[in-house]
Formats: sequence, structure tokens, C-alpha cells
Amino acid sequence: MFHFTLACKTCAEAMAAENDNATGYAILFMLAVILPTAAAIMVFFIRLARRSTQTLEPEFQDSYESTAH
Repeated sequence: MFHFTLACKTCAEAMAAENDNATGYAILFMLAVILPTAAAIMVFFIRLARRSTQTLEPEFQDSYESTAH
């Protein structure tokens, strides 16, 4: 189910025994909780950055033009 080098020694041994998949399901559950949470935080910050540039007055915005010649 999983590559054993991604888990700690205890988890890898429990998964190698193949008599109990609870460890594998626990890892999947943690990933199912952590990944959407991290994605939601990332989407929030991207949305926050885009909205801040839309509402910022033009004289305070950077032109992003290179001044090096």
C-alpha cells in the first residue's frame, strides 16, 4: 500500500506485518486532513494578495519594470 521508507520504524513494521491496516489508514486520514487545510490557507493568501492589488491606489503600486541597463 505504501512505500515503507516514508514511515517511521514502528509504522513500517506494522505495515509490513499486513495483519493490521490501521496504521496505513491513520496516515491517509492525517494526509486527508492536512493537505486540504494547507491548500485552503494557500488559496486564502493568494486571494488576499490579489484583492490587495485590486484595491490599492495606482500611485502606491509598483510598476515591476527593471531599472538596470
